[in-house]
Amino acid sequence: MITKNISELKESEQRKHFLESSFIKNSLEVEIIYKSIFENTKILRDFIVDISNFFSFDIAWKSRLTLIADELNNNAIEYGSLENDINKMVIIIKID
Repeated sequence: MITKNISELKESEQRKHFLESSFIKNSLEVEIIYKSIFENTKILRDFIVDISNFFSFDIAWKSRLTLIADELNNNAIEYGSLENDINKMVIIIKID
C-alpha cells in the first residue's frame, strides 16, 4: 500500500500522476494522510473525484463516493481527533 500526504496532492496533475503510478495489477491501494483540519476537505474531495474519473465511475457513484469520503472526513475531524492530529483514509479499489 502506498502512503501519501494529501498536501502533496493539491494540483490535478499531481493527483493524476499519483493515481497512474499507484494503479498496480488492476487495483488501487492507497493510504492518504492529512492534518485534522477542515481546509483539507477540498483536496480530499478533489482526489475522490479524480479517482472516480480515473475508474470512469458514473455520476451517481461519483456523487456517492464523494459524499462518503466527506462524511468520514468530517466525522473524523469533529469527533475522532484533535485539531492538527494526523488522520488517514485508506482507499482500496480492485477491478475483477
